[in-house]
Amino acid sequence: MNRTDQLILLPEIARIDFSDKDLLHLMKLIYNPFTGLFYRKRYAMIMQFLKGTYGSILEVGFGPGIFVPTLSKKCASIYGVDIHRDIPKVTAVLKAHTNNFTPLTADLSQIPVKAGSFDVVICMSVLEHIKDLRPAFEEMHRIMHKDGMLLLGFPIKNKITKMLFSIIGYNDSLIHPSSHEEILRAAQERFTLREENTFPSWMGKYGLYYAGSFTKK
Repeated sequence: MNRTDQLILLPEIARIDFSDKDLLHLMKLIYNPFTGLFYRKRYAMIMQFLKGTYGSILEVGFGPGIFVPTLSKKCASIYGVDIHRDIPKVTAVLKAHTNNFTPLTADLSQIPVKAGSFDVVICMSVLEHIKDLRPAFEEMHRIMHKDGMLLLGFPIKNKITKMLFSIIGYNDSLIHPSSHEEILRAAQERFTLREENTFPSWMGKYGLYYAGSFTKK
């Protein structure tokens, strides 16, 4: 990855007074010197698939907006969809640093855009929280351009990650009803896997995180 593709971390995001406890916890994990090494690595894994510049990118579940400043440099227009109550606070910070960002408040299964709207759809650390995956993949398939790219990232479910999540205060069984294997199976009903990587790469299915690039079937 070259220097222009490195994650842009805005200090203003870390200073947002989030009312959403999950976002507040996530901020601490991302900006912490130790846990941040892993949580920031997820973005680097997705960036490996973005080899050019694009017309439009949608980040599904943009959360605190960490990824938006970096993605905004890779496209003409960047959209983010989420449902959390701190979207106005996040948007205010992002608009001060980007001129091509549009937030959408909507559920993943009902995104208010026309079919084929996006060249790239990114969904990172979202799908593992969903039990019924089919509506999510149907919607991502609908909104993606016929020659577009779907980029997915999610934790690998195994004994190691279950232990690590418990250390940082999460019950993996409760917060991640869908395993990486279930997500991949659901994805490949509507999409074709083109490229994938895991972290750490040498651990394979015993690793911590998975990222994949997909095209429409």
